[in-house]
Amino acid sequence: MERTVDRKDQWKLVVMAHMSKNPGSLLGAGWHKAATSNESEIKQWLKRWPNANIGVLLGPSSGIIDVEYDSDEGREILEPLLAECKTPTYKSSKSVHRLFAWEDCYKDQKAKFGYKGTEWRFGLDKAQSVIPPSRHESGVYYEWIIPPSECDVIALPDNAKKLLLDMQLDIHIPTVKAVVQAYPSTSLINSARMFIASTSWSELLLQRGWTLAKQIGDVSHWWRPGKNIGSISASLNYDNSDRLTVFSTEARPLEAERSYDKFAFICACDYNNDPVQCAKAINPIEYDFSNIRFSVENDDDLEVEKLPDDPGQFPTDCLFPPGLISRVSLYTLETSDEPQPILALAGAMSLLSVITGRKIRNERNNRTNLFVLGLGPSGCGKERPRNVNTEILTLSGGSQYLGPIAVGSGHGIEAQLREWPAKLFQLDEIGDLLKAIKKERSSGHMEIIVQKLKMLMTSSHTIYSNSAVSDAKMFFTIDQPHCCIFGTATPEKFWANLSLDSVEDGFLGRIIPLEVSGYAKTQHPLSISVPEDILDNVKEWLSFTPNTGNLASQSPEPVIYRMTQTAYDRHKKYCDAIDNKIPKDGSHRNTDGLWKRARGRAASLALLFSASRVGPSKNGFIDLCDVELAIKIANWITRKTIYKIATQSSENQWEADCQRVYNIIKQGQLGLSALVAKTRWLRSRDRREILETLISSGRIESFEESTKTKKRLIYRKKA
Repeated sequence: MERTVDRKDQWKLVVMAHMSKNPGSLLGAGWHKAATSNESEIKQWLKRWPNANIGVLLGPSSGIIDVEYDSDEGREILEPLLAECKTPTYKSSKSVHRLFAWEDCYKDQKAKFGYKGTEWRFGLDKAQSVIPPSRHESGVYYEWIIPPSECDVIALPDNAKKLLLDMQLDIHIPTVKAVVQAYPSTSLINSARMFIASTSWSELLLQRGWTLAKQIGDVSHWWRPGKNIGSISASLNYDNSDRLTVFSTEARPLEAERSYDKFAFICACDYNNDPVQCAKAINPIEYDFSNIRFSVENDDDLEVEKLPDDPGQFPTDCLFPPGLISRVSLYTLETSDEPQPILALAGAMSLLSVITGRKIRNERNNRTNLFVLGLGPSGCGKERPRNVNTEILTLSGGSQYLGPIAVGSGHGIEAQLREWPAKLFQLDEIGDLLKAIKKERSSGHMEIIVQKLKMLMTSSHTIYSNSAVSDAKMFFTIDQPHCCIFGTATPEKFWANLSLDSVEDGFLGRIIPLEVSGYAKTQHPLSISVPEDILDNVKEWLSFTPNTGNLASQSPEPVIYRMTQTAYDRHKKYCDAIDNKIPKDGSHRNTDGLWKRARGRAASLALLFSASRVGPSKNGFIDLCDVELAIKIANWITRKTIYKIATQSSENQWEADCQRVYNIIKQGQLGLSALVAKTRWLRSRDRREILETLISSGRIESFEESTKTKKRLIYRKKA
C-alpha cells in the first residue's frame, strides 16, 4: 500500500531516517534546500525510503510555525490559550504540536525559542518539525489530533503573541554590570554634555530608529534599529544612572556591555566616537579647538582586558583515573625510555575512547569519541603511547579499530570509517592540520579534512552522510561514526596555529590538549608483555554487544550509562555555573564557545571514566567521582587553552589583523565609515591602533576630503 502524508499543498517536506529527527540523515547537510512541496518528488522519496520519518520545513516557505510543550509546566501555560484553536495539531511521544500561520513579524526571531517547558519553532526555513505518520525514537508514532485536511492553518492568537513577548523579555533582560563609556573632562565636552542634557532620551533613541519594548517602573527596555521583537537590545536607567546600557552585539556602533550617557550615545552613533567633533557640533559656544587632544586609551574609567591566569601544570591527582585507563597508563610508563605520565594518560584515554565506540552513551547522548592531542618537544617520548595502543589492539584482536598514521584526504577518512565505523587515527606531528584550523597558510585539502573531521565527530550519535555528488552511486551513509584521534605535536606548533578567531571554530572546542612540561628523566624500561588483565578488559569491550539482532553491528543501540542522582546534581550545578557567566542577550566573547563546550566535554569525560572504572555493562552508571574528575580536567583544559591563546598567539593575531585591514585599504581608498563597515570584527580601540600602526609603518596614509557638509577622513595605500 502506498504511503501518504496528510499535508497542505504549500508545505515543503523533508525525509529522514526511520525513528530519527535529523533531516540530514538522508538528505545531507543541504536538507533544507532539498525540501519540496512537489507531490511526485515526495512519492519518490517514500518509495526509496518506505519507513522514513517525515518533517515539514518551518518558516515563510511553508507558511507555518510550530508551537509545542514537552512538560507539565509547558502544558499548563499553553493549553488555556490554545486549546480552542482549530489549526493542524498532532502529538509526538510527549509533546502536543500546533501549527500556526507564518507572519512577517516573526522574521527577527531565532529559529526556535524555549522557556518554561514551551517551545516556539519559527524555523526561518532552516529548521523543521517531524510530523505524522513518523515514528519517534522511543517507538511511539506521531499522530494527528486535528489533521490538516480538516482545517486551515490559523494565525497565532494575540494573547499567545503577548505571552511570547513577555517570556522573551523575562529571559533576556540581562543583569551584567556594564562598563561606562567615558570621555575626558574638558570645558568643551562638559559644556556639550550640559547642553544635550535637556533633550529627552526617548527623543534621542526614537530619532535614531530605536523601538520601545517594555517599560517597568523607571526602567525602559529598547530594541535596536531594525528589530521589533525578541530579546531586548538595551535598557535605559537600568542602574538608576540615566544611562543607556547596551547588551546586544548587533547595536552597532554601540558596544555590548557598555553604558552610555546622552553625550556618549550621540558621539558613538553620529561621530564615530570622536568626542571633539561631537562637542563641536553640539556646543552652541565658539571655542578655540587648536590645543584640544583626545586619547580614549588613557582614560582610567575604560575597561582593561585582564590577562587570564595560568592554571599551571596538569593536576597530578587526575593522572590516573581508576580502572583500565590507569592500568594502561602504568604499563606505558613502565615500558618507556622517557616516562611521561601526561602522554601516557592521553594514549590510554584514546584507547578506551575507540573501543567503547557505538557501545555506550549517557542520557544526553554524549559519546566517547575524543580528539586528544599530546603536546611535547621533539624526542620527549610521544611515540610510546601510540605504540602501546597499537600493541594492545592487535593482541586483543581489535586491529580493525586502528586507522592509518596519516590522513591525506577527507575521502580517505570516510573510507576508513565505512570499512569499520569506529577508528582511532594516531597522527604524528599534525602541524598541517593545525594550520587548517586557523585557516592560514594551509592547503585547501587540509581545510576539507578539518571540516570532515568536525562533521564526523559531531555525527557520532546519528547518521553521517557524505557530501552531495553528481553520481548517486557514490552517496553513502555511516550509522553513528566513531572517529577518534590521538595526535601529537610540539607545543609551539599547536598554540601558534590558534587565534582568538579560531576559538569560534567548533573544532578547537573538541580538542583535548595535554602538554608535558619538558623532557623526562631517562630510565631503563621494563621488558614485559602487556598484562593479561588489560588484554582481557579490552577483549570484553571488543566483544560487548549492546543489542542483538541482524542489524546490531550496523545500527547498534548503545547502552545508556546513567548518572546517579548526586552525579547528575553536580553536573547540573556545573552547567548552571557556566550558563550564568555567559551573556544572555546574544552578545558573546570569543571564549564563551570554549566554556559552553566544556559542559559537553565534562559529560563525555565522565562517561569515559565510568567506562574505565565499571567496564562493559548493561547496567553501567556514572557516579559522582567520575563527574568530579571530568569537571576538574575540563576546567583545566579550558583555562589552559584560553591562557595560551591570550599569551602565545596574540602577537600573531595582531599581525594577521593588521594585514587584513591593509588588504582592505590597498584595494582602493576608503572613508572611515566604509572602513568601519568592512572591519566589524574589530573593536573600535583595536581598529584605531591598527590604523596608527599602518600609518606609522608607512604602509598607508590618511588625508581629509571636503564634502558639502563636513570633512571626511580618507585612508589609502601609500604610494
